[in-house]
Amino acid sequence: MLKLFLLSLTSFVFARDIDIQKQVTDILAGPQPECISCLESAYRAVNPLCENGLDDSWKANCDKLFDAGIPKDALEFTLKTFNKNLHKFKSNKCFKWGEPKNHYSFARTNEAEFKNKVKDGIANKCQIVINDTREKQMQYRGTMYYIDLCEGSEPKVIKTYFNMGTGTYTNNFANVSGKKSTVLGAFLTNYQVFDYQPGNVKYQNLRSFIKTKIGKNYAHGVQLFGLQKTNNNASNDMKYLHVSPYRSSWGCPSIDQKNYWMIEELAKNGPSLLVNYGEKSKMEDINKCSED
Repeated sequence: MLKLFLLSLTSFVFARDIDIQKQVTDILAGPQPECISCLESAYRAVNPLCENGLDDSWKANCDKLFDAGIPKDALEFTLKTFNKNLHKFKSNKCFKWGEPKNHYSFARTNEAEFKNKVKDGIANKCQIVINDTREKQMQYRGTMYYIDLCEGSEPKVIKTYFNMGTGTYTNNFANVSGKKSTVLGAFLTNYQVFDYQPGNVKYQNLRSFIKTKIGKNYAHGVQLFGLQKTNNNASNDMKYLHVSPYRSSWGCPSIDQKNYWMIEELAKNGPSLLVNYGEKSKMEDINKCSED
């Protein structure tokens, strides 16, 4: 009887030791391999270019842009410019308000008010536009990315098109008036929409379409102010962001009439950041026209 008791006790202790050993092994081993990627995703730091945003949601949405199909070099240039001007308008050394100041495209705006709106940095920290001149959809049509970082738990990225000037390639993106050339670099939009006023039949039809949406004949446009030596003549040369019924422009980044609301958002929340991106060798370092 005693032998049977001792044998049972030995078996119990042995089983208990095995169970304890298994628990220790499981603790030391940590997560199973299939869960490691989950933990890495949960605790991975955001891209350094996204660290200075509004809040954690903004930073997370910014980080997700790197998996949203936007060309990485164009996105990095845009975010570097955004960060440079996040809390103060620093890219001001090459900025020009433009002439003539009494042109209808400057209606209800002035330079003093513009500078007041950007004294604490880019006013619109939610909507950004990247126009990629390399990603061509037609001869004079590139790819536009309209980005909203504040709408929800995922960034809104709308991939559409923008038109380029018919003189863009013959004049090599020249920042010179009258060349009908699209220009490269970072811009800030003005803070008011204006009514773009060509009077031909195609624009009359465009206005009729927009009237069905907002109740009045209108062709949305907003002034662009270049921040670099490669584009700071844009406002003098009347290079706006505007809706258009055509497949090319005279140098403006013109867009689909259905996207008129994008111009409204950029102006209403603006000044907003817009970038015309091209070959890296043609892109000027944003620091060259910026304060330290």
